[in-house]
Amino acid sequence: MNSKMNGNLPEDRKVQEKRIMAVFQPQAWQNDYAVGIDGRTDVDVTAKVLALSLGEIHALSNDDYDTDDLVDLDALGHNGPFYVEVSNQVCEFFCVGDLSEVTEEMLSVARENLAASIARTGNLQQAFEYVIRSKSEGQDDLDGDVGAFWSNEDGWGDLNSATRFSTAERMSGTLPLSAKSDSKWMLVEEAHDLIRKLPEKRLWIALVEHESVPGTRPVLITQANEPSDAEIFSRFRDEADAAELAVVGVFDLSHLVSVDSSSREALAAYVRSASVDATVKQDVATARVPSVFDTMVPWGLNRSPIVTSM
Repeated sequence: MNSKMNGNLPEDRKVQEKRIMAVFQPQAWQNDYAVGIDGRTDVDVTAKVLALSLGEIHALSNDDYDTDDLVDLDALGHNGPFYVEVSNQVCEFFCVGDLSEVTEEMLSVARENLAASIARTGNLQQAFEYVIRSKSEGQDDLDGDVGAFWSNEDGWGDLNSATRFSTAERMSGTLPLSAKSDSKWMLVEEAHDLIRKLPEKRLWIALVEHESVPGTRPVLITQANEPSDAEIFSRFRDEADAAELAVVGVFDLSHLVSVDSSSREALAAYVRSASVDATVKQDVATARVPSVFDTMVPWGLNRSPIVTSM
């Protein structure tokens, strides 16, 4: 079977034997033009390339920002303009004709080979950083698409608090338990890329009216797209039928707090206050408050209750 099809690199192409050597060409400014100078050299960027996501590898382009980031100017002793050539070298490394032909399986095999090489030689300059991810541990209403990341101190949480593991720890460590046994290792760069690709969550406020109870009830929803009537009505499913309700307005609070500093500060102050209040333990169970529809009291504040005529 062709090595390109099964994702296995030939023996003479394995990571520990073959490297991705980018061409670094230093330049200097002459009459507002960057021109090549002495010092052209090859730089081993194997680990940095393999730490990229598959999409980032497909997008690599010579003499561009993404390839410029592969080299360390301080280590090279250069502080002027330069360019980097690496596209052809990556294709040769993976035995493909075009970067778009590199597959996730090829990338995984290459990473495993390099990780094994690092563990054997102790060459930490080529090491990766990993986190542990579980999709089943995520909160469906907040970040279910991302899941959760493991912290040795706090357990499952967000990526910012996740423990970073070295290549040696990844090779010898055991995965923590998760709700659906789906814990897996993930490169830190891949985790950041995953989060960047998610639609931005926005904060919406919807105003709802009832057909027979006066007043307007607000409801807050956080999601990428404007909530539908069905999504809004579901928040009142314990109080009323959807047929009894009507949405009279939906507003994007995210935009408001992004352009109005006073509103942003007010929201942040409330969230801080609410977080403190939530930590107070209640020793006595609180009885369920009757629904406004059950008691037929107005939804909104400062409105008069329904009064029957005499």
